[in-house]
Amino acid sequence: MSHEVSTPTDSVSYDLPEGDLGILVGFDGSANSVRALEYGARLALRRKTKLTVVMTYKVPVNFYATYAAHRN
Repeated sequence: MSHEVSTPTDSVSYDLPEGDLGILVGFDGSANSVRALEYGARLALRRKTKLTVVMTYKVPVNFYATYAAHRN
């Protein structure tokens, strides 16, 4: 199985009316999440169901102690 990540052009909306996400796998790019994704993909194939992958990332937050600190 390839470790390349691709984004499908026909992504499924998160608010599926039927609520069936099939096999749900969390992915963060770590070695363990890659293995979980591979396992989930095989399981979804065996069960003939959907594979839903959830990926998150943390946006850096600019923290300023005071309002004046962020002004140039």
